[in-house]
Amino acid sequence: MKSNSHDTALESQVAAVRGFSRFYTRKLGIIEPKLLHSTFTLQEARIIYELAHRENCTATDLVRDLDLDAGFVSRTLQALQKRQIVTRKPSKADKRVNEVALTAKGCTAAADLDRRSRSEVGALLKQMDGDRRAAVVRAMGTIRWTATVARRWCARWARSSNRWSLRPGSRSASCCAAIASATWAG
Repeated sequence: MKSNSHDTALESQVAAVRGFSRFYTRKLGIIEPKLLHSTFTLQEARIIYELAHRENCTATDLVRDLDLDAGFVSRTLQALQKRQIVTRKPSKADKRVNEVALTAKGCTAAADLDRRSRSEVGALLKQMDGDRRAAVVRAMGTIRWTATVARRWCARWARSSNRWSLRPGSRSASCCAAIASATWAG
């Protein structure tokens, strides 16, 4: 009996997350063919963003850090290189590895994408009063922390205290959920 109520609650939660994802991507225009009315797709823009904020970056770094398929990253980098947005050159540390960097045209594109993104998000936030904006930002922090930091911290805690299970409903998972809730409440 408990399993059915857990499954029903989970299905409801899954539907809520998916609904929010559709709302958010539509609100920010992420599902448009080109991001922010630019000439770049979301994936291309994300790679440009990463390259604008890194030094000595390789395709392997992007694959690992963005959790993307290596073939997809390779094809995207080739397309960006063809458009003269990125350049590849052998690493000074290891000539077998190519570093990827933005060209001058790529830096201009990154700055333009950043400006467009700030403008779009700013317009969205301006529609809210200060309290609502603060609540939205807090909620986003809660989501981010719960989905990343808390999970890693709790997994480390569970291993260090010989509590290996972070399955939903386990004591370790409940403890970590309580920590996450208490940390971000109010």
